[in-house]
This record gives sequence, structure tokens and C-alpha cells, in this order.
Amino acid sequence: MNTEQNKLGTMPIGRLLISMSIPMMISFFIQALYNMVDSMFVARISENALTAVSIAFPLQQIITAIGVGTGVAVNALVPRYTGQGQKDKALRIANVAVVLSFCYTILFMLVGAFGVRAYYTMQTGVTEIVEDGVQYLSVICLVCAGAFFGQNFEKLLVATGNTVHSMISQASGAIFNIIFDPLLIFGIGPFPRMEVAGAAAATVLAQAIVTAMFLLAARRQTTLFPHIHPFRPSQGRAWLE
Repeated sequence: MNTEQNKLGTMPIGRLLISMSIPMMISFFIQALYNMVDSMFVARISENALTAVSIAFPLQQIITAIGVGTGVAVNALVPRYTGQGQKDKALRIANVAVVLSFCYTILFMLVGAFGVRAYYTMQTGVTEIVEDGVQYLSVICLVCAGAFFGQNFEKLLVATGNTVHSMISQASGAIFNIIFDPLLIFGIGPFPRMEVAGAAAATVLAQAIVTAMFLLAARRQTTLFPHIHPFRPSQGRAWLE
């Protein structure tokens, strides 16, 4: 394991807190930017389009919260078992997180396919808002794999002390979203005019890019990640004991 991965046990506490906390705070801030950036550009279409995207924000935050919650559990347990020299247990934790991310993706794909219209009609009777909202939130939910797997892979990197790469990857996704939002929303250049659906497309593409960056970094910089394989469930908690 390289120096970057060993800093959790070797760096002075003061420097460690600064080097870990600042990139993580920036990463969390960037995650909240996606809906804000979408709203900023969509507001130029119409007030109803902005309302549709705003109504989607709570469900987007639920997706982020579930991804972060699972990732934090990985962040807590993987370093613990790795530090104890129990790499097999750390690997099992990572495997469970991958499978949970897959299950979350399937769940929200079902929400995107069957539940989005009901979500909007419960909150407004304005047809334009409902239709714009269905276009936006359906894409967000149907292509949500990047949101869940990205959080999983990011926290795996953070668990080894690599917070800087996490921040850079998150920033790259935010920049991609800022650039492609107007291109896809308004149909600039060779891109089709997709309006609110374009905002959602830019968001999920940015999440996919961030996930790919985390995946490549994790495979290069951790000894754990290349050995992740499909999880085989065991009875009770025996697999952790």
C-alpha cells in the first residue's frame, strides 16, 4: 500500500484533519450544485420549468443521501478492517456496498418508470409543470447508477486517505454539467434542443463520468478494489465475525 494510503496512520492529526476535511467539504458542496446549475439554466425556459426542476430536488437529495449513507458505512468499516490486517473482511464490506448500489439503482429505476408522474400530480395540478417534471425526473431516476456507484467508489477512495482525487473528480463532473447544460437544454451547435430533459441528461452524464474516474483511480491506487467480486450472502453476521 502506497504512502497516500498510509497517511491515515502516519500523518500528524492536525495535518490529517485539514488534508481530509477540506477536500471532502468541497466534494459535498459540489454534489449539491447539480440541481442548482440545472435550475439556473432551466429558469431561462419558463417559470414552470424551473418549478418542475425544483420539485425534483427532494427526491434527488434522497438518492444522494442513500448513496452517501452507504458510502460512509464503507468509509468507516473498510479502514478499520484494513488497519487490523483483515483484508478479507474489508473486501466483503466493499462487495456488499457494490451489491447495495446495484439494488438501489434497480429500485429508483422502477420509481422513474412508474412513480414519477404520481410524485408530481400529488404536488401540483399544473399540466406544464407535471410534464416538464416527468421528463426531468424520469431521466434522473432511470439513469441513477452513476449517483450510487459513484458515491460507493468515492468513499472507497476516501477510506484509503485519497480525498484530493475525490475532490478533483467531483469538480470535473460539475464542470461537465455546467458546460453541457446549456448545450443540451437550448440545442446549441450540433446538440438537439431537449429543454428540461437536457438538464437531466447533462446531470446523469456528469455522474457517469465521475463514477468512471473514481473507478479508474480506485483500481490503480488501492490493493482492495481490483479483487471486488459478486457478493455471496451468508447467514446472519457470520461473515463479519
